[in-house]
Formats: sequence, structure tokens, C-alpha cells
Amino acid sequence: MNTPRGAIVDEDALYRELSSGRLRAAFDVFWEEPYTGRLLELPSDRFMVTPHIASTCREFLAATARDFVQFLDMVAPQ
Repeated sequence: MNTPRGAIVDEDALYRELSSGRLRAAFDVFWEEPYTGRLLELPSDRFMVTPHIASTCREFLAATARDFVQFLDMVAPQ
């Protein structure tokens, strides 16, 4: 799911689905910052929180470049 910062997520419904194990999620932004809700109580194998600035770190950019090269090799082999 890709959500904007607006409150479009039914937090109670999301919590129930994540708690049941039927759904997993990762968020890097929330409808409320700083987020203090109960989603943070869930185990990390069901709900993961990452920093929103991850896309600007050197490691992320290097991994993205590697992934893109692999993708190009798959779709347009030389």
C-alpha cells in the first residue's frame, strides 16, 4: 500500500488485520507525526517502520543502481 500523509487509513481495521497475520505492512510516513499509535506494538514481522529519508542514503542509492542494472539485464540482455 502506498499512502499519503492524510488520514485515509482506518487504523483500527489495519491493526486487526496485522494482528491476525493476514496482512503485513511497512510504513515510512504516518497520518500523525510523530506517530504514537498502537501499530508500533506489533511484531516487526507484521509491521515495519522505516525512516522516510532512507531514499537519500548512500546505501539505498547503491542498491537501487544495482537493482536497476539487474532489471535492464533481464528485459534487454546484450
